[in-house]
Amino acid sequence: MKTDTPASTDTPKEASSGPPSGPLVRFHGQAPSGEHPIPGHRFEGVGVRATDGADVGHVSDVLLDLGHGRITHVLVTTAEGHPDRVIAIPWQALSADTEGQGLAVAATAERVLAAPPFDNQGGSAAQHEEWVAAVDRHFGKPA
Repeated sequence: MKTDTPASTDTPKEASSGPPSGPLVRFHGQAPSGEHPIPGHRFEGVGVRATDGADVGHVSDVLLDLGHGRITHVLVTTAEGHPDRVIAIPWQALSADTEGQGLAVAATAERVLAAPPFDNQGGSAAQHEEWVAAVDRHFGKPA
């Protein structure tokens, strides 16, 4: 029987020899999907790792497409040692990591950190569409 108890926030980031544990343990090794819905607040602060194993940051928010009822991008605040900024990663480029501790992005740290920065200053709809297209191209998502 599966339970849905929140994980401790003071769980170490290093992989342990025990079974996977963490806020996304039910989803380890899977692409995020609607098959096993979880509360959105469980994503806040979750670590994001690149394919090369580097910690690129943590989830600070998500971008929603209310018209289609879906998450489009996850906003990631970059990790210590990297320029302090927020980047958006397309939802399709993410999966739960193998330990269930956080999210894995299908890109190297260098690629992730070179992504166009997220700018929440408004702007026109056309500017927003151009930014979304640039981010999606950067991560290899077809337009």
